[in-house]
Amino acid sequence: MSYFQKIPEIQLFLQTDLDSQRQLLRGILRYENLHGPWNISLENEFPPKENFSPTGRIVWMGLPIPPEWWEPHVPTVILNPRDIHLANPVLASFSRFTYDTSTVGAMAAEFFLNKHAPHFAYVAYWEDVNWNRERLEGFQKKLAEKGHSCLVIRLTPPGKYSWKRECQRLGKWLQSLPKPIAIFAANDACAVRLLKACHQQSIVVPHEVMVLGVDNDEFLCQLARPSLSSIQANMEETGYRMAEHLDGLLRKKLHAGQRFFTVPSLSPPTTNLDLPKQILYSPMEIHERRSTNTLYIQDPYVAKAMEFIQINFCERIGVAEVVKIVDISRRSLEVRFRKERNRSIFDEITHWRLEKLTRLLRSTTLSQRELAPLCGFQNENYMAKTFRRHFGISMNTWRKQEAFPRS
Repeated sequence: MSYFQKIPEIQLFLQTDLDSQRQLLRGILRYENLHGPWNISLENEFPPKENFSPTGRIVWMGLPIPPEWWEPHVPTVILNPRDIHLANPVLASFSRFTYDTSTVGAMAAEFFLNKHAPHFAYVAYWEDVNWNRERLEGFQKKLAEKGHSCLVIRLTPPGKYSWKRECQRLGKWLQSLPKPIAIFAANDACAVRLLKACHQQSIVVPHEVMVLGVDNDEFLCQLARPSLSSIQANMEETGYRMAEHLDGLLRKKLHAGQRFFTVPSLSPPTTNLDLPKQILYSPMEIHERRSTNTLYIQDPYVAKAMEFIQINFCERIGVAEVVKIVDISRRSLEVRFRKERNRSIFDEITHWRLEKLTRLLRSTTLSQRELAPLCGFQNENYMAKTFRRHFGISMNTWRKQEAFPRS
């Protein structure tokens, strides 16, 4: 059995003024609390190299990192490298966690399609970087599957514009768009800039323009006007897995004869020393707020029924309750519903219940007994049967598969 000779010195390079980076840090600290000890130093700028010689590093690649800082002999896990980073052979040799941005784009498209949006657009980040391109490609591909296309505009870099000119440029573009339209922005910062331009142009959000961002920076999204809907990844879990992966790299080095710790360490969950080079982490859910809280439905009876279902699907409602609210015959409403939504009223209620169920399966450890009443199911047995009928597998199997991304 191998024993460690000294506590590892772990260097973190994170931008903790970002909500996603704080979540990442929480996950790293949770792992260290369970499987340490580590001595952790948190950096958001780069001190002279001679001041510190780390045992391992976790680095967010959004920071401007000097080339001389990269040391191939130091076990390093990097987050979201760009094309230019991977052109560096030292950086390309490191383990990396990468956001599955194509899936982010596809999730945005599916979200808008479920709202029956007739037109689509994408607001691109000002830099031509890989995650921005892949996000757009995933969005376009999913829309194309349903026979739709999307318009694109790229924002001006922050240091190269005045807000007045940028707002005029965005306003002219927004006024030229067909309405109503669903717009997917590359990230929350881009989406907030778009919302400001809509306000300047007196464009009503979400009824004329729906806006969806990425990253779910809670303060940024809540303070936007109207509040911004956004796609979120499980960054705390990602941080935990990055720390777990770094621990695996340290143990792999230990296995090769280089020793780090003073005391035996609690074995981590992952003991396989054949570690993957790239790990994808996926979007978890969409936090819907006022910027997308509408449905494009022409039939007023179906629109009223959908509003009732969205508000009350967690309650013990059925088709009879929906028909009573709309005040037309059940047969007439069913016909209208199938024409607008391509499914029955009952299936629509089930759709919303399953959507909430999958979201809670991903993001919580609640038991099936606890989940059933929260999602509007009569009991856990009926919920389990409904889930298996729609997804072809049990909830436990699905939860294990979706709990964290694949390598």
